[in-house]
Amino acid sequence: MSVPDTPVQSLRSSSEPVLCEMFASLFGLDSVDADADFFDMGGTSALATRLVGQIRTVFPGDITFGDVFEKPTPRGLARVLDQAAAASPRPRPAGRPARIPLSPGQSTFWFYEQLRGPSADHNILLSLKLTGPLDRDALAWAFDRLIDRHEILRTVFPRDQGEPHQVVLDPAAARPGLRVVDVAGGQISEELSRRAALPFDLTTEPPLRAWLLAISPEEHVLLISLHHIAGDGWSTAPLWRDLSAAYLARRDGLQWQPQPLAVQYADYSIWKRDLLGRESDSQSIIARQARYWAQTLAGLPEELPLPVDRQRPARLTARADGVRFTVSPDAHRRLLAQAAAARATLLTTLRAAVAVLLAKLGGGGDIPIGGLVSGRTGPGLEDGIGFFVNTQVLRCTWDGDPTFETVLARVRQAEIGAYANQDMPFDRIVDLLNPVRLASRNPLFQVMVVLDEGIGAGRDLFGCVAERQEVDLLGLPTFDLSFNFALPEAHEGAGAGIAGWLGYSPDLFDRSTVERIADYATHIIDAVTANPATPLSAFAVPLPVDARPARRTAVDTTVPVTADTATRPAHRGWTPSAARSPRSSGQRRSGSTTTSSGSADTP
Repeated sequence: MSVPDTPVQSLRSSSEPVLCEMFASLFGLDSVDADADFFDMGGTSALATRLVGQIRTVFPGDITFGDVFEKPTPRGLARVLDQAAAASPRPRPAGRPARIPLSPGQSTFWFYEQLRGPSADHNILLSLKLTGPLDRDALAWAFDRLIDRHEILRTVFPRDQGEPHQVVLDPAAARPGLRVVDVAGGQISEELSRRAALPFDLTTEPPLRAWLLAISPEEHVLLISLHHIAGDGWSTAPLWRDLSAAYLARRDGLQWQPQPLAVQYADYSIWKRDLLGRESDSQSIIARQARYWAQTLAGLPEELPLPVDRQRPARLTARADGVRFTVSPDAHRRLLAQAAAARATLLTTLRAAVAVLLAKLGGGGDIPIGGLVSGRTGPGLEDGIGFFVNTQVLRCTWDGDPTFETVLARVRQAEIGAYANQDMPFDRIVDLLNPVRLASRNPLFQVMVVLDEGIGAGRDLFGCVAERQEVDLLGLPTFDLSFNFALPEAHEGAGAGIAGWLGYSPDLFDRSTVERIADYATHIIDAVTANPATPLSAFAVPLPVDARPARRTAVDTTVPVTADTATRPAHRGWTPSAARSPRSSGQRRSGSTTTSSGSADTP
């Protein structure tokens, strides 16, 4: 395998299957095809009004009552929506103001860096052992070309009159991109940990560092440290692809002349803020999305009950930890079949299974689960490096004693709405809902579920054999529990099994408790995929988990919650195959247990 040579796929879902689902729901049917005619099915003016209202709620762009009459099928209305999207503003290079604003996601990271001071908490770490002949000069040249190509890698974030902005440096000011250091083999772990822990001063220092630790002419370890303000999990694919292509060209005496990027991150930041508008404008996209989240999350429980071993402390003190588990190949194949039957993704189906698990552990029928969305919804963004990702809270609700099929449909419905309103920064959603803030609790949700689909460097990089190199640098956990699922490298065989890493907060849980929860997770996945039409009450909680009732965790609320700990970024450190990934990844970070490169796929 080699470095991916195609762009990361856009994670924006097609409108056609969603419209089919809307038609089916409107007429009380299980499903309809894309050519089903609204009027042949008995459509009325009242139903058309309802359909237009549903479409406007889920999709950006405008659609009218008349469109339903002129294009009365899901396929026809999908084309109308595509045309509306095509007419909407697109990110493109444009004139830049004297002060380039931060994107909404960048603003969050910059704010916390200023409150707490520089730290390594937000560093994305990519570490690989390279075995084979390596042209060090060609690799150093490739890093310089990478910095030339992606402006965000040579951007600093100074403050002017209290407000941060982006300043793109000349390429020469950001070099050298790679530092070569001779290291004895026995010192690798110490050297990696020391360099990985170095913080960035974002006001003056570019957000990328790279070291090549040279053990011998044919044995090296490459460590890349990238601040999250300049990258996310999906950024690793273009990073490895461009770096490898530039290296191979230089090594072989060829020119490297890639197609120019359609848009740089600074242009995206300007476009994004202009597109979203102001919340004070009731007709703006951001105002509409604010209304959606306020309505969807109204009455959300302050905290999800979990079977903890200790009361929640005022502040976390113990570093994150986790346990490994495995979803069997048979269960993996059933998950895929269930996802296909429900027109859902594997991630959606895993989230539904985790929601059932959390309900069995005491959460009831109102389960908030955290997730990630790529944020790369504009054309031309797939090949860029930058921080596009956003955190979402998916509210999974049901009444009575539903089947897993019903729960999966509800989770899919929640995801559809969330993806259609994915631009609202998570921190603004927190501000809107204004939950009780605790320094030791993530607001709105305490359990994260992500899926790493294997976007990485591959096993053959720079003509060398590439192996992930461990870097131990775990910090305080962001979540009470985090379910990290990972597919085999390069999707080696559908249904080959899924690796899992259940991260947890040792301040709340004993390791033995989390081991039992992980075992029960595999039990639930096996059971609900084997019997998806069976009511959930049929799936018993095995002892000893059910011997200890789930309870809300008490906390000493007399301790004040400071601004830097009240709403830590929920997406903090969620990077591809990051800390303690299920695949024993060498890509780690300081902070919470993490993954994910392809975790924000669409329903």
